[in-house]
This record gives sequence, structure tokens and C-alpha cells, in this order.
Amino acid sequence: PTYSGVSTGKADSEWNIEKLVSSPIDVTDITYANGIYVVTSTNSATPIFRSTDGVTWTSNGQYTPYDSLPTLYVGMTSLNSVAYGVDKFIAVGQNIVSSDNGLTWNNVFDFTNGYVNELFGVTSVSTANYTGFVAVGKGQEPDYSTGVTQLIDVGLVFNSVTGSSWNQVSTITNKGLKSVTANDSLVVAVGEDGVIYTSLDGTNWNGITQVKVI
Repeated sequence: PTYSGVSTGKADSEWNIEKLVSSPIDVTDITYANGIYVVTSTNSATPIFRSTDGVTWTSNGQYTPYDSLPTLYVGMTSLNSVAYGVDKFIAVGQNIVSSDNGLTWNNVFDFTNGYVNELFGVTSVSTANYTGFVAVGKGQEPDYSTGVTQLIDVGLVFNSVTGSSWNQVSTITNKGLKSVTANDSLVVAVGEDGVIYTSLDGTNWNGITQVKVI
């Protein structure tokens, strides 16, 4: 309750807690690629942390402690998940940001419909049918079935081949989707009330524990 930390260890039974920052900032995810650790948080002032050793971390506006690399920069936002693929890091939450080196982050997608939307998970995908990223979350969309327009909750699925341009998949469920992962043949998304959906290409999805709602 007084600080945020990262657990590090060289063996399964030898773990230490390294202090990340001296306040609770709701750390949400971590990934490692190309010799770089990247951590996300929902603290809008420091949504990204970067490290090359898992001990010394830098965040927004802090100079890296080696050579003359630029300051880590990412705009103010709240982030829930991070992944690496096709030579870049992708982090998602209130929006989607990307980085080639974990230092300079660019905003590549914003929600503009004015509804409540948030992405909770992102993964890199490399299958025979699709290479790129898939992100999932929970949002809202208008429902006209009763004759009176109402906003209803829906699961969100986005995909991107490059990580720079993102496409929203047609609604597949009325349940929010919380996490997504993939192996070399299948993408799996999970969410509220135990819903599980699978996909071969990141666009067409099959409900495993729920009949496709829409």
C-alpha cells in the first residue's frame, strides 16, 4: 500500500522485491524484448517504465542512466497491458501507444465515439493465418432494438498488422474481454463471466463458452 515494486529472481525459489517507485501506482503488466523490460501502469503521469536490468527504472521525463539516449517520453494516459512484436512495443488502455525502443512512445489510436471504452489486454500474434497484434477490452455501443436508443456494454476486439493502424472487429460478445494470448496456431480471448473466444486470424471469432451474441 505504500510503494510499487517488481519481483526479480534468478531461480524459482530466490525472489527479491525491487522498489519501482515510492507510491502505489497500480502497476498492470510487464514484458521483455530486445534486452528491455517495459512495465505499464494506470498512473497517467507515469504510464510506462523502462529498464535494461530489472532494477534501475526510468519513466516519463527521466534521463536514462547510460550513454546519451533521449528521455523516455509517453503522453499522459492509463495503460493496462503491453506486448512486443513486429519490431515494436504496443501498450493499451485508454488508448493505444507504440514504441520501437521503449523510450519514445507514439499515440497510434484514440477512441473518438464519446462512449466509455477501455482496452485490457494485447498480444503479439504469429500464426499461419495472421501476423500482427490483437487487443481486447470493454466498451459501449448504441442499441436500437427497443425503439429507444440505449447504450449497451460490448466486448472490444481490435487488430493490427503493423501496430500503427488499428481496425475494430465487429462485435462478438456483450461481455467485456479482459485478456488475450496466442500460440503459433490460435488466438484466445477471455473475459467477464468466464467467456472464452478463439480465432485463427484475429478477425473471425468462435465462442467456446458463449454462443456468439451479435
